[in-house]
Amino acid sequence: MKDFQTDFQEQFAKGITEFNSGHFFDCHETLEALWMTFAGAERELIQGLIQISVGYFHLSRNNQVGALKLFKRGLARIDKYPDKTLSIGVDELSQAVQKTVKALNSQDNLQKSGHIVDTKSIDYPVIKFDWA
Repeated sequence: MKDFQTDFQEQFAKGITEFNSGHFFDCHETLEALWMTFAGAERELIQGLIQISVGYFHLSRNNQVGALKLFKRGLARIDKYPDKTLSIGVDELSQAVQKTVKALNSQDNLQKSGHIVDTKSIDYPVIKFDWA
């Protein structure tokens, strides 16, 4: 029988792998199941990761408005934590999401001026992760 910490680590790693593979909806499902049973101090960080993952899912479906809302909510949560919390590159992820938000806001300005928004040109981040 697995203990809670081993199961947590396996499921968390699975969620991060799903995110890094571009399977944002699956990441959301995996991390949400984990988040619902987790009572640790990092609970809000996990919630922020879920929101960011759903943001990229929305972006992959060209829902720029939904993506921006979730990125902003997720950033507000993950930015409360120091880098390497739960062994992930929190700072690098935050910077990558902020870059996405800036690009989307720039594209929103272009869209208002009659240009087409190209969400496929957005770089999707990879979460650096190491339990080591």
